[in-house]
Amino acid sequence: MRRASLLAAALFLVAPLAQASTITIVNKNADPSTGQCDATFNTGFCDPAPAAPVGGNPGTTLGEQRLNVFREAARIWGELLPSAVEIKVDAQFTPLDCEETSASLGSAGPLTFYRDFPGAPQSGTWYPKALANQIAGRDLGSSLSDIRARFNSELGQSGCLTGTFFYYGLDANEPANQTNLLTTVLHELGHGLGFISLADGETGELAQGLPDVFTAFIYDNVSGESAIRPLQVAWLGSNTTAFGASFLGPLPRLLVTAPSSVAGSYAIGLASFGPSLTVAGVSGPVVQALDAADGAGPATTDACSPLTNASQIAGKIAIADRGTCTFVVKARNAQNAGALALLVADNQAGYPPIGMSGSDPTITIPAVRIAQDDGARLKAELSSGLTATLGLDASKKAGTDGAGRLLLFTPNPYSSGSSVSHFDTSATPDLLMEPYSTRNSPIQVDATLELFRDIGWFGGGGAPSYAYLLTSVARARGGGNTAFYTSDVFVANRGTSAATYTMKFLGHDADGTSGPERTFTLGAGQAATHRDVLGSAFGLSSGADYGAIRITSDSPSLKISSVTSTPPPSGPGAFGQSVPALGSSQLVAAGGSATIVGIREEDGKYRTNLALANGTTSALVVDYGLVADDGTGLGTRSVTLPPLGMTQLGRIAELITGTRAVSNATLVLSTPTANGAFAAFASLIEFHTNDPATLLPAPSGSGSATSFLAAAARSKGDGNSYFTTDFFVANRGATAATYNLKFLNHLVDGRSGPEKTFALGGGKAATYRDVLGSVFGLSSGTDYGAIRITADSSALVTSSVTSTPPVAGPGAFGQSVPGSTTAQLVTGASPATIVGIREELDVYRTNLVLANATEATLDVDVALFADGGSTLGTLRVTLQPLEMRQLNKVAATITGGSSLKNATLVLSTPTPNGAFAAFASLIEFHTNDPATLFPQ
Repeated sequence: MRRASLLAAALFLVAPLAQASTITIVNKNADPSTGQCDATFNTGFCDPAPAAPVGGNPGTTLGEQRLNVFREAARIWGELLPSAVEIKVDAQFTPLDCEETSASLGSAGPLTFYRDFPGAPQSGTWYPKALANQIAGRDLGSSLSDIRARFNSELGQSGCLTGTFFYYGLDANEPANQTNLLTTVLHELGHGLGFISLADGETGELAQGLPDVFTAFIYDNVSGESAIRPLQVAWLGSNTTAFGASFLGPLPRLLVTAPSSVAGSYAIGLASFGPSLTVAGVSGPVVQALDAADGAGPATTDACSPLTNASQIAGKIAIADRGTCTFVVKARNAQNAGALALLVADNQAGYPPIGMSGSDPTITIPAVRIAQDDGARLKAELSSGLTATLGLDASKKAGTDGAGRLLLFTPNPYSSGSSVSHFDTSATPDLLMEPYSTRNSPIQVDATLELFRDIGWFGGGGAPSYAYLLTSVARARGGGNTAFYTSDVFVANRGTSAATYTMKFLGHDADGTSGPERTFTLGAGQAATHRDVLGSAFGLSSGADYGAIRITSDSPSLKISSVTSTPPPSGPGAFGQSVPALGSSQLVAAGGSATIVGIREEDGKYRTNLALANGTTSALVVDYGLVADDGTGLGTRSVTLPPLGMTQLGRIAELITGTRAVSNATLVLSTPTANGAFAAFASLIEFHTNDPATLLPAPSGSGSATSFLAAAARSKGDGNSYFTTDFFVANRGATAATYNLKFLNHLVDGRSGPEKTFALGGGKAATYRDVLGSVFGLSSGTDYGAIRITADSSALVTSSVTSTPPVAGPGAFGQSVPGSTTAQLVTGASPATIVGIREELDVYRTNLVLANATEATLDVDVALFADGGSTLGTLRVTLQPLEMRQLNKVAATITGGSSLKNATLVLSTPTPNGAFAAFASLIEFHTNDPATLFPQ
């Protein structure tokens, strides 16, 4: 069971399995005889109350939106878990436990368990139905569904976490007063799929005297199994332990140094506001905060009013009791009194401290929560000169025991529905299977998938199979006698165990199922560089070879990209473009669509080519249509791709319209083929230079109301070049949208940057040539920065092309950068990897662009790794609120040198609630042409 306490949630997704599961949601709010909603059955999933589409959820009634969220969660888990047997979930909305300040969001679990079935890995052990069916390869009880799920229909109403409702968007963009339903459903389905113990939490009694597969992995660090031993009960599975070692951050702690009677390390819960804790920490005496009794309550130790002992608090660590005012109010009052930090002692017994919600960019001191018992012990010693350090213990991982095993939630007293069958709340970053919903966590399956591997979802220790698709690679002669397209492919293993991957070449315009393939092994943390991949990996020597590459692996942690360039193999020439590989969940699938903005076809100036790759082993039809900025359809066409086939369609706009007079248009791609899935991108090519800008597609439902364009320019370059940025917005929704563009200049606090608001009708697009000049009126030759896009719709698709011709005419071309949605930002729990970093004197350089997406100061950690896995160096960059910054020659800056043929960048932030956009530009020295390296 998941609960909320005025807090909410968010998805880090791995590439899905080649063999997926079908998870079906059975609507138990409907008429049981017909399965349909009607005037009598009109609650829950059948609620006819009107609702506006939100966050990629197209439903127009409350019931439709609820069902869409459940189906999306079912799709996500279905793509991650392998089973040939359909998994049925009986689901409904119904009243659940509620209080004014907390509520049960939902509960789910297996409807039945099986033991000693054919193929059972352990005899005398209970397995939940979905897992037992998967192992047995058949439905062991076809008359029963696998999972029952019940969700709170009263949430947000008076007396039930009043005013805090479910958010029905399919993204992670929930407002402060809403709880992300998608994350909550993912969590509850996790219980139904096997994250659950059958043992009696209070007595330890086993079901019919036999263990279940989950309980078999529980380990008590003290003595025997115990459900009421906080921070002592851990998970034994090796896969989960290995995942935690790479995913979890340093242990936040309160280290009391005096008096000796209470000296030691204390667990803390982090705040969503204020600065990040550091290894050095904040040290000082601890003093009780005192304030006047007020309307927030009679207490004088809760810091709900301005402190009356400010002179004693100044320069020290304040401690206050949890009370009826917000955590932000307490922290602000402590800060105003001059405190170095704030400790908030809980008022509920037995629970380890959880995080504190709230937002206030003016708070500059760290604030944490400590358990009630710990608070009482420490306050009793204040007169003895209590001193402490609040910071991070870099020798330990948050949420693990001394052996690095992930801790389970075991508070004292026992918490029905929460104890044991959850990860502990001390994990940092937050994990999906923690008992409480917490705001600003990324949407993630994280360690849950590894726990499922431990209990047997992927066979007896066997690894699952993951698929990636690289849309285009080449070893082909171009125009003239010197150009020769070659593709370099980069593979980085960011997992904690070795990975095996097989690359299969899918030739163009042919059935790719029998294409040549090669298998490689890559150690944990290592990377591989395949220069001229079609020649070096597949031995192809033809001057006309091009196609796609399909990569299958036993690891979901591979980061794969390519750079195709046009110099001859013997030396430099015109540079090319970078294309990232896509996981199966990122392909354009049947029932969905993808949008590519900025399509251009002008005779003697620009042309646009479209690359398509079939991700399935059956023939597939791709429909593609062109739409003018005013919403007028310019034409549609179709192409059939053979199984695992790739094709390139030259001059796509002319192919559709029959003309070369399209200055800007939007391309919409889809497939009518059942179970079809394909990858795509477009190349916008400048006529005089033949240099491409890679236009990446935006899948339907992937937008967010806020997005960030990490870089835009109106700036003089070398010689006669003058960087300018064209910006594109397409409204793929059916209704009009209003959006605000705000310019965030480089190296400054961007909160006061200029902004302008626009309206755009449904199905229409807008093109802003030289956006910094035409929208913001900037005339300086040194203006560059980021753009924040804030809209009242999540249906907007945004992108840009920055080019280097002088204002008066064509010249060298540039690169395309799409807008980063909220889900695509880099956060503490969702670090990003950029492969293919290169720094060679007079040959290549790499620049890194960062844009702070928050209105608070943000730390960005940049780590550089060699192919062998060794760390080449690290760099911490502190960004002002909404600041954009470009780090030139980032590899040389980190290493102090300038010779690096290949490396991998890993970007993250230790700042709570921190988020930023990023990309890198790999620049060839002779041409100054960039290839955009996208973060993954």
